[in-house]
Amino acid sequence: MRSIQRDAFVISAPMKERARRLNQAVRNCELLFVLTPSGSGKDRFFDWWWQEGCAHPEIADNQPVNANDIILVSLTPPPSRSVPPTCVAFIKIWRGLQELDRATTAQERTRPTGKPRSWFTEQQSLSLVYDFALPLDDDLQPQAYVLLNGEYLDKAVWRYLLELQSPIQRGAPRLARRSLIICASVDPAAAEDSKFAKMISEVPELRAAWPRRMVIDLMDAAEFQEVLLRLVRQNLNAVFAEDVDQDEIIQEAANWTQGIWRLLTEQLIRIIDEELGPAKSDAPRVLTKAVWERVRKRWEKRQW
Repeated sequence: MRSIQRDAFVISAPMKERARRLNQAVRNCELLFVLTPSGSGKDRFFDWWWQEGCAHPEIADNQPVNANDIILVSLTPPPSRSVPPTCVAFIKIWRGLQELDRATTAQERTRPTGKPRSWFTEQQSLSLVYDFALPLDDDLQPQAYVLLNGEYLDKAVWRYLLELQSPIQRGAPRLARRSLIICASVDPAAAEDSKFAKMISEVPELRAAWPRRMVIDLMDAAEFQEVLLRLVRQNLNAVFAEDVDQDEIIQEAANWTQGIWRLLTEQLIRIIDEELGPAKSDAPRVLTKAVWERVRKRWEKRQW
């Protein structure tokens, strides 16, 4: 009997285009900003791109990007005001480099980094950058650094991040040698007035890259329909009953979730799966009017 993979990641056409844009940034050693509103599913998307999407045949266009050459870190706010954002960022970068070193030596895939050690002062942070992170970066030469939750950075950290992208080398011009991709949870519609944009405007190199930013927005109607149909047919192994108005269900689900990835994939699909009931064979389960009515009642009564 076919197992149900409710949580399997669904790849839409817009996601493929975003992945191609990221691949282009990596190949061209770009500084790229990515803006995402809350609920866009950016964590799942970036994890998929890093794990497999960057090398997917439909995305790579005969120019594959090696996932093992990408350092992906998710930033967190400093635990206290005494800890500089530079410290948090480079602890995670250093641990990412250590993991790349381990995976390269052992010829294994990289895996998420564990809990890092802490450097708590500005002077210790400089030691972390110049004594630990940059030397390992020089040895391993990764293709790209991808930092999620870039809104936790401050102005002081950028000089060190830009040095990662364009290292200073004796006797050689200072050129971008790897990509730096910064994803920030910023509402794209209000991006220009955001605190993040004001910080970017104070650094000339960042200001020059800002107009080329990429947006991962909430799903529009076309993407929502594609994702919902794939979730029902592939993840849930289900089909719509012949007397069900599929378009009406899709519209109702879109109104409920407002194109928010988390609400669709973590809540609505779970309810649909449970109301479809256990699969009794390899044959697809059937989403009937009665099933959808039960889904509707549960959605309306759900507890937040």
